[in-house]
Amino acid sequence: MLSRILSLAVGCRRIRIPGGDAGKISAQLLGLNVPVWGMSGDEDGISFFVSLPHEKKLISFLKSHGTEPVRAQLFGLPRLAFLYRKRFGFFLGIVFFALFVLFCSSRVWEVRVFGAENGEVLRAKIASAGLCEGMAVTEFDEELFRTRFLAENPDFTFVSASVIGSTALVRLNARVPEPEIDDPDRPANLVAVREGVIVRCEAGRGIPLVANGDCVAPGQILVSGVSETPSGAYTLHRSEGRVLARTKRRFETKISLGEGQKRFTGEIIKRVSLTILGKNINIFDFSGNPGEFYDTIEEKKELSVFGVFRLPFSLLIESRLPYRLDASPVDEETARKLLWDRYHAFVSESLGDAQIISSEVTFEREGDAIKLVADLGVIENIAVVSEIKITDPIG
Repeated sequence: MLSRILSLAVGCRRIRIPGGDAGKISAQLLGLNVPVWGMSGDEDGISFFVSLPHEKKLISFLKSHGTEPVRAQLFGLPRLAFLYRKRFGFFLGIVFFALFVLFCSSRVWEVRVFGAENGEVLRAKIASAGLCEGMAVTEFDEELFRTRFLAENPDFTFVSASVIGSTALVRLNARVPEPEIDDPDRPANLVAVREGVIVRCEAGRGIPLVANGDCVAPGQILVSGVSETPSGAYTLHRSEGRVLARTKRRFETKISLGEGQKRFTGEIIKRVSLTILGKNINIFDFSGNPGEFYDTIEEKKELSVFGVFRLPFSLLIESRLPYRLDASPVDEETARKLLWDRYHAFVSESLGDAQIISSEVTFEREGDAIKLVADLGVIENIAVVSEIKITDPIG
């Protein structure tokens, strides 16, 4: 049976001998060591099959014994090539397409990340752990990838990865930082949150390091939580109190006098692109001009063969939805009132109990907008708690 299958692969031919005797022909072929099969006889003669590699030897042998064989129909792959010789390119294309699909289905062409922003840095970390686009599916080891990724990226507590078709799915859980607990017993300094000129230092606990009239910078220690005993030892405690200083604040806000409302025209302008390994190739470009104002909607369609083998390219359909802005202009007087409301909200929310000692509020025009600028002189508490972190022994 195997020899017959191989004969079909290399090709075989039906040989016909008119008026031949099947018994006599069989006896002649016994010593030739040429495989033949399918021998049959009728009143017109006998016929049988022989593989193409043995055909010439068989024909020469029969002729040497006075028998004139007739070569009949060809069978096997050579016959198919002969019948469809004009369509050889078509069948060759089918073969190459099948090989291409097989190759595509054996590689990872897309890595999708869930649970974290899929940026270039994160993709580089995933690739470093053993999962990247273009690699063979058989090369991916999920357990090894998980171990490497968690060891190299302590900011994540969980990672899982699976390959479905040609798409790798990676799920991540980022480590949640432990909340800082404000312990009233922890040693701390009072430091300046912004620059200013000291007006009064009210240190309920701690060592004041500034006096009235001193200029301080952001981060500078105002009241120290470190004190020295008469014996030369150092003690740590939590500083308490407040430090009032003259500071400068600026507040800016603006309103456009020509703000409008979106009104979509109902027109949809589309472009279709072929995305291959992150590169877009336009197939059909936008058929019209959407104008100055439009929203964009993108739709990505994965391509596959029979819904099983995912191809390494996809279709990207971009739709532009034009709209116009219906003017609903704001008059300047109304704009000024709205800006004043924003200014008072800033004073109430950001300054709180601070004392405003000077203010200069101006209105400016910027194109079609009106802008409020407020420069304030304020006396406020600039002290904030900063815990003492000891890295080396004191003294």
